[in-house]
Amino acid sequence: GALTAIQVAANRPDLVKAIILEDPPLYGGPIMEDFPERRVRFDRNAAISGSGSSLMGMVSAIRSANPGADDRLVQESALALFRTEAKVISDAMEQMSDESVNWVAAIEDSMSAVRCPTLLMQGAFERGGWMRDEDGQRAQQLIPNCTFEFWSDLGHGLHTNESERFVQQINRFVSELNTAESNS
Repeated sequence: GALTAIQVAANRPDLVKAIILEDPPLYGGPIMEDFPERRVRFDRNAAISGSGSSLMGMVSAIRSANPGADDRLVQESALALFRTEAKVISDAMEQMSDESVNWVAAIEDSMSAVRCPTLLMQGAFERGGWMRDEDGQRAQQLIPNCTFEFWSDLGHGLHTNESERFVQQINRFVSELNTAESNS
């Protein structure tokens, strides 16, 4: 979602007023090379999504792969995978693994072209987030109008793990946009 938002904002700024990026895998390809466990988890999710299982079957598969995970998070993950076509996940993996594309240069060019206000939220990498600290810092440098929020206590699932806090963050961002717009 975030990568799509960046592409649209960079290539069709007339369609975008602002974007919100929730712990995006900006450097997903290199991360999966450096941290193979991330690739294993991504592949497992693609297999679960494409399994044709019922929602309860997906809950069981996720539970068996993550025995200590919180029940609510397991159920939310299963629901997300149930709603996601396996092809979406496998296509993303294929794109990140395509050695004919310089993934880093392509995403950095796109981030540099974004001109609209951007809220970039980063989860903690050591807790399962998809951005390392240097990735968040680099994105802030590249996106000219970027508001950055680091969530040190959470990993990737900011909206699922802390939905109320997530909504408050977005409401603050939108409120600031509206205030700036009415002052101009």
